[in-house]
Amino acid sequence: MITKRGKSNNFYVRYTVPVHLREAFGPSEVWKTLGTPDRKLARLKEPSVRAAIIAKVMKANSKVNNEEVGFVPNREQLEQAAIQVYDWLVESDWSERAHDPAFVAEFYSEESSIKEVADLRKQMATGDFSAVDEGYWSETFGFQFPPSSILRIEFTQLLMQATVEAAERSVEHDKGVRGGKPSDPLFTLPRELLRRPDSKPAADTSVELEELSLLELYE
Repeated sequence: MITKRGKSNNFYVRYTVPVHLREAFGPSEVWKTLGTPDRKLARLKEPSVRAAIIAKVMKANSKVNNEEVGFVPNREQLEQAAIQVYDWLVESDWSERAHDPAFVAEFYSEESSIKEVADLRKQMATGDFSAVDEGYWSETFGFQFPPSSILRIEFTQLLMQATVEAAERSVEHDKGVRGGKPSDPLFTLPRELLRRPDSKPAADTSVELEELSLLELYE
């Protein structure tokens, strides 16, 4: 999500680190300035900055688990990534309404949201996953799939499931309702269950990315 912070006029990316990744990464939140007070420009810059933050979080987790950065994921990791994408899409949609009501009033409507859900569900039912960018999210999470990998197909389908469920939440947001329960059981899993069994609860901390000494955004 993009938001203002303190007395700064600039927009920031605010990223909430998933609970199961905090032990490896440290902070529970990361803030990164987008360097502009212009919302349209901030929205254009946000995806690449967020992707870089997520990549750093995943890199830290990979190091703790002795994994190479750029690895072949297992199915559990694919599901965890899809859950994270769902959470991000839902949070971003809700935040948009608070921080840019004029934009929402112009481009969002319950009718268009309902149509989007119907279109997405039809696409998913027919195996059309063109609404999601598997390559973008694979790069974000550091996934590398072998040629013709079934795991890549499964990840694309999971991303489509996340997109459909997030679109359902958008319809609810149009009605002023928050916290709706997904129909897909994958996205109803308590987030604390995603933490590794041997991990310890992480402290609730927040950090601005420039403050990180070992995990700079750009190395």
